Amino acid sequence: QKDYDTESDELGYAKKYQYSLLEADEGRSRFNSFVEKEEPMTVITELPMEGGGELLTICRGDHDNVAKCYVHFEKYIYEGSFFINEVILNKFRRRAELCIVCDSEDDGRLEIQAKEDKSSVFPIELLTTCSVTPQVLYDFFILPGIELCQRTAAVSNTKEVCVLESKITCMEWEEERVDAIAEDLQRELKRLRLNADTLNHQVMVTRTMMQKEFQKFNSRSHILDVIYNDKGAKPFQHHPAAVIHRPTPVPINNEFVRVAQLLGVVDDERAGESKLSECFKYIDDWDFDIFKFDEVTGGASLLYLGIGLSYYYGIPQKYGIKESVLVNFWQGLHAGYHANPYHNQVHAADVLQITHFIMKSGLTKMLGLTAEDHFAAIIAAAAHDYDHPGLNNNFHSKTRSYLSTLYSDRSLLENHHCACLFESLRHEECDILSTFNSDSKKSMRDIIVEMILSTDMGIHAKIVSVFKRRLHDTAVPLTRRDDLRLCLSMVLKTADISNCCRPLNLYTQWADRIADEFYNQGDAEKILNNQISPFMDRRKHASDFPNGQVSFINYIVAPLFELMIDFLPELSFTADLHAANKTYWNTILKH
Repeated sequence: QKDYDTESDELGYAKKYQYSLLEADEGRSRFNSFVEKEEPMTVITELPMEGGGELLTICRGDHDNVAKCYVHFEKYIYEGSFFINEVILNKFRRRAELCIVCDSEDDGRLEIQAKEDKSSVFPIELLTTCSVTPQVLYDFFILPGIELCQRTAAVSNTKEVCVLESKITCMEWEEERVDAIAEDLQRELKRLRLNADTLNHQVMVTRTMMQKEFQKFNSRSHILDVIYNDKGAKPFQHHPAAVIHRPTPVPINNEFVRVAQLLGVVDDERAGESKLSECFKYIDDWDFDIFKFDEVTGGASLLYLGIGLSYYYGIPQKYGIKESVLVNFWQGLHAGYHANPYHNQVHAADVLQITHFIMKSGLTKMLGLTAEDHFAAIIAAAAHDYDHPGLNNNFHSKTRSYLSTLYSDRSLLENHHCACLFESLRHEECDILSTFNSDSKKSMRDIIVEMILSTDMGIHAKIVSVFKRRLHDTAVPLTRRDDLRLCLSMVLKTADISNCCRPLNLYTQWADRIADEFYNQGDAEKILNNQISPFMDRRKHASDFPNGQVSFINYIVAPLFELMIDFLPELSFTADLHAANKTYWNTILKH
C-alpha cells in the first residue's frame, strides 16, 4: 500500500515492491527460469485489465520468499516482485506441494489452496501486510508496468515520427531535383526537335536531287535497265521465317591464337598446360569432344580450330600468309554462322575435325594430297554451311524464297554457302588466297566448290553412285584431278553425317540439336499454312524422331560408310558405332 511503513519489519512483511520492463522474449526467458527452479510453487490467474495488459503469472520458489508476477503488454513483459510473509512461507514449505490460485466466489478475492490439504485455504492478503485484492495487484504491480510500457511506446512512436519527417523532407528535396532535371530534358528535347526538322529538310533536298539524277540516268540507259530497277531482283535477304542474324566477330584471345599456332609444329611442352592445349592433344581422335572444345574456347570452336589446323598443315609458313589475314578470315567465317540449334559454328567445327581425321587416316598418302589440297579441304569443311538460315532447301523452294529464284531450286543453300565464302575473300584483309598464284587459286576454288555442293542431300544418291562406279573401276587408278575432287567430296559428305557414327554421348547431343531445328522449321511451315515436312512435327516427336533416325542410319549412313570403309579400311570401326546407335533408338521405340 502507498501508506505502508517501509521501516516496519513485523512478521517479515513486504518492505517494498519493484518492477522492470523487459522485451517479450527476455521476459518469457526470465519467467521460465524462475518457474523451472527446484520444486517451484506456481500461482496462476487472469485479471481483466485496461490498456491491453494481461496478467500471465504470479509465482514463487522455495529458495526465497519473493513472489513474482508477469504482465504481458504489447511487445513487452512487465516483471514485478514482492516479499512473502515468512509464516505463510513456512506453511507452504511444510506442505511442499504446488499451489494454485482460485477466484473466491464470495468476495472476488484471490485465495491460495494447498494441494495436500484442500480444506486449508489462505487468503492471498496473508502474503503481505495489506489486503491484497485483484484491484491492489492491479494498482501496485500491473498498472505501473502498463504505464511504463505506454511511455516506452510513446518514445518509440516519437522516434518513428522523426524518421518519417526526415524521409518526407528528403522526398521533397528529391522532387525539386527531379523537377529541375525535367526542365533540362524539356529544353534538350526542344533542341533535338529543331535539329530533326533541319535534318528532315536536308534529306528532302538530297532525295529530290537524287531523283533528278536518276531520271537523267534512266534517259541514257537501256530499256531493260528500267525494268530491273523498278521490278527486278532485290538485294539479298534471308526468308522472313529465318531468325535475323547480324554477324558479330568474337574477340580474339591472343593466348588461344598462340596455342593454335603451335598445333603440329612443336612439342606439347611449348604449347603449355592450358585447357585449350589439352583439348588439342586429341585433335586426331574420332571421338574428339567438340562440345568441350567449344566450351573451353568460349563459344569460338570454329575460329581456333581453323587457325590451329591451318598451322598444323603448315599453310601460313609455306605460303607466307600474314597472321592478321588468317585470323581475320577465320574470325569472319565464324561470325557468318547463325545461332541455329544444329547448323551453327559448332557443327562446322565438328565437320572440320572429322575431315582432318579422315585425311590423316591414309587419304593423304593414297591420293598424294598437297598442302594446297589440304587447305582447300579444311576451308570447304569449315564453310560448308556458311550463313545457313536454319531452314532447308525444300522449305525455300516451297515458299519461293529469294534463294530459290536465284539458284533455280538447284542446291540453293549450298550455292549460297559458296557465294558467301568467296564474297568474303574479295576483302583484302580476309583474302587468305592472295599469296597463291592464279593456277593454285583456280584449283583450290574448284575443290572447294565441288566439295560444298556435294553436301546437298538432294543429289546424294547421284554422287554416291558415281563414286561407287569409280571406286570399283580398278582399270584406271584414282590419280586424276577430278578423281581427287570426287574423293574429297565424299570425305566431306562422310564428315557431314558422321554424328550417327560417333560415341553415343556425342551422338545424342547432336540428335537433340537437329530435332530442335527440325521443329523450328515445322512451326514455320504451320504458320505459313504449308504441309509440315516429315519428321518436323514436334507433336509427333515420341514416335517420328526415333523412327527417322533409324531410317536415316539404314538408308543413308550405313551404305555411305560401308562404301567409305571399302575405300579407307581405317574407318572400319565406324560400323559398330552406327549399329550401336541404331540399337539405341530401337530400344527407345520398344519401350
